[in-house]
Amino acid sequence: MILSPLSITVDLGMLNNGADGITREEIDAVLGSANVGGADAINKFCKKLLAESGTLDETTRVAIANNIYVNTASGCELLPGFVETAAQYYDATPESRDFYDGETLGVMNQWGSDHTEGMIEEAIKEEEFTPDAVSYLLNALYFKGEWTHKFNAQETRRSQFNDGKAEAQLMHQYTDFSYARNKTYQSVILPYGNKAYQMTVYLPQWGKTIDDVIDELRNNGFSQEEYGTCYVNLYLPKFETSTDMRLEDIMKSLGMPNAFEGGYGFNEVCNQNGYIR
Repeated sequence: MILSPLSITVDLGMLNNGADGITREEIDAVLGSANVGGADAINKFCKKLLAESGTLDETTRVAIANNIYVNTASGCELLPGFVETAAQYYDATPESRDFYDGETLGVMNQWGSDHTEGMIEEAIKEEEFTPDAVSYLLNALYFKGEWTHKFNAQETRRSQFNDGKAEAQLMHQYTDFSYARNKTYQSVILPYGNKAYQMTVYLPQWGKTIDDVIDELRNNGFSQEEYGTCYVNLYLPKFETSTDMRLEDIMKSLGMPNAFEGGYGFNEVCNQNGYIR
């Protein structure tokens, strides 16, 4: 399962500029910005990410894009303050369209494809598209990096995986990595390019599960200090994966129920109140 907390942060940050009252308080609490400047702090954080994330390593490509589609059929007119903030901090330029024109879904999906090098062809599935929606806020994040320590293609072979329960194409290398272990997991940090970006991989210890690892990280957090440098005999499976899920229940459980249907709390987005659905 692959998720992008960063994309959720950017979308909520952009939308929070149109929230008010308890809805804004809840979003600030979920984003962790309640005591550090609220919406303004998230705006500055996101602007810095958009400006600098693609410049940290010339061998790693990172692209973050945002856009807002407004439904003219709904009578929605975005308020100037919201438009200005979305443009200033998120590089978003609202586009007005009639969602009943039979073309808007394709336009939005093409936008998603264009900003992910064709990796995501359907940002919004046809059965999920709602033509009477007031607006759609879209975020796309694209990442492609080169390993600092490259795997040798000649040493990639199909082998047993997951304690013999499956087979996979396993990449292999034996070199210096940042490595840590405890009673719950082993972990290795795989850097990209000049090491501005890295992937941290967790392997449950014998008898432990992914849920055990998540509980350990939830309770004790992640600390770079627990890692030491040593030679690691690393086998890593090659895989493709896609994840498609609705976040409403998850975001409600994190503490922002008022933003969704029944709550209403976005009086600063357009000339009519709204909610996320």
